[in-house]
Amino acid sequence: MRLLVCVLWAAVPAFASDVVHVDLSETVPFEHYWKRSFGSGHATLTLRNDWRRQLKQAITDLGLQGIRHHGIFDDDMRVVTSPRRYNFSLVEKSWKFQVAQNVVPIVELSFMPAVLANCTWRSPVDGRVVNPGHDTCQTGMQYKNIALPPTSFADWYDLVKALVQHAVDAFGLEEVKKWSFECWNELWGMPNFGVYMKLFNASSRAVKSVDPTLKIGGPATARLQNLGDFIAQAEKLDVAFDFLSSHMYPTDPMCPTKADWGPDCLSTHVKAAKQIATAAGIPFYLTEYNVGCCVGYPQHDVAGAAAFAFRTIGALDGITEILSWWTFSDIFEENIAVDDHTEFMNVYGLMTISGVPKPAWRAFQLLHHHAGYNRVKCTVTESVLPSSLGTAPSQSKCSVEDKTDLAGFDLEELRAKNVERCCEACRADSKCVFWTFLDSNSTCRLKTSDAGRTSRAGAVSGSSIAPPPPSSNRTKIAALVTSNTVSPTSLVGMSVFLSFWSLDGTEANRSVSVSIPGAKDSPKYATEYRIDATHANPHAKWISMGSPGKPSPAQISELIQASQVNPTRVPLPKATSISVEMGPNSAVLLVF
Repeated sequence: MRLLVCVLWAAVPAFASDVVHVDLSETVPFEHYWKRSFGSGHATLTLRNDWRRQLKQAITDLGLQGIRHHGIFDDDMRVVTSPRRYNFSLVEKSWKFQVAQNVVPIVELSFMPAVLANCTWRSPVDGRVVNPGHDTCQTGMQYKNIALPPTSFADWYDLVKALVQHAVDAFGLEEVKKWSFECWNELWGMPNFGVYMKLFNASSRAVKSVDPTLKIGGPATARLQNLGDFIAQAEKLDVAFDFLSSHMYPTDPMCPTKADWGPDCLSTHVKAAKQIATAAGIPFYLTEYNVGCCVGYPQHDVAGAAAFAFRTIGALDGITEILSWWTFSDIFEENIAVDDHTEFMNVYGLMTISGVPKPAWRAFQLLHHHAGYNRVKCTVTESVLPSSLGTAPSQSKCSVEDKTDLAGFDLEELRAKNVERCCEACRADSKCVFWTFLDSNSTCRLKTSDAGRTSRAGAVSGSSIAPPPPSSNRTKIAALVTSNTVSPTSLVGMSVFLSFWSLDGTEANRSVSVSIPGAKDSPKYATEYRIDATHANPHAKWISMGSPGKPSPAQISELIQASQVNPTRVPLPKATSISVEMGPNSAVLLVF
């Protein structure tokens, strides 16, 4: 798939509005790749009725198509009863529900059963003992997963082969060929990468022994680590792999904070990782990401996550075949049992434990219901506000756009010999931000905005300050434009997803103009959907209730109502340019 991106460049003086320039003449297919998987805690949670209710709602609201979770071999799933004796009844029950909903599993092969770890495990729920008579298992999370290598890789091979064979026997080869098997999670408990590769070697050979067309990949590392090592070692071992997978969060150490922070850090690093997969000729899966790690990160429950989702899905289009948000629900356990959760604990999920959709849930819902299957080319021109100007850009050049006329917002019209003189005149006028030079009559028009943008031969436009180099990576506004039509002039069915994601929310509000020249069938109105501090914010409503840990049914109903995204009609002028105000950590959708 050929990729069209919104090219973002910064740097016009203060007081200018940001502009999204939409080019209706250029579209490419837009796959809804982010729906292919969402994350979901560990395996036993999939047996809960409340988890299943929320999954069904996610299918309807978000278009969820797949699930990835930890712990299919954890002893709470009762898989390994004794050496090389298995019971897949709970695993099958989990898969049967998912398959009935047309959900495609990404089967994470984890963690180590007590029998294979040669230790004794005790259930944190009912005290049940597995594999008695050995040292107590070293466990991790609240649900006591065993993150250790097996004492016998031959036993691990047998277990994986039995699992995959059971899946094929229960659901048929054609169904299981849709699935992906991912070996382990983030090298947990592996003493070194070489031991992990032994685990992967056994896993891959087991999966392929059932049928060579079944898909397996790894290394499922944190922070995009060991990707090149994985490919090199797999090739050295002559072991098959079908995809490359890893995880990243924008709070990972490779992303700076405070003054050095940039909102595209995650996508920049993921694009670099994609090159490793491309060189190997395999797909790249990002099987965990979110606005931040970990439980307790403050943006999980508020609009920052929605803004991040809009931005990231636009940025990683064509980069990842799987983009799996961790997680779709707060029915999730790491250090606290689900039944001990309170409302709005800043867990990873898109929906609270009580079933209240968070702002990011609503963002994915808007994407599901309004993103078209064609991506429309757009360019985002972003102004720099006084608080973020820093060192003044070089005054030696003007930013220039050929064959562009900025119609309207005129300050003054004067005569000028050339583009450079027109730019100098704008720079000398404290109110001027943009200019247009008409070569036919040497006319220079000074302007306060570039929102009224049209194509015109013989016209040259720009701002009085040159854009900084792309490496500055400080643009704040992101845009994704999609359409359900392929007409080069039609606005009907077009959606514009705008994002202003902020690390600390201290930036000033921004005025964003969406300019769509060339449209011939413009409707009179667009519909605006908004998620921000005062719209679709159930967290604020919850705080106003006194932050109840266990809301009553009536309170839950109020919170769900507060989470709704309420559409508003916005007049669309004949110039086909529409402006919206956006505060930090906001997401806005315009539907035509």
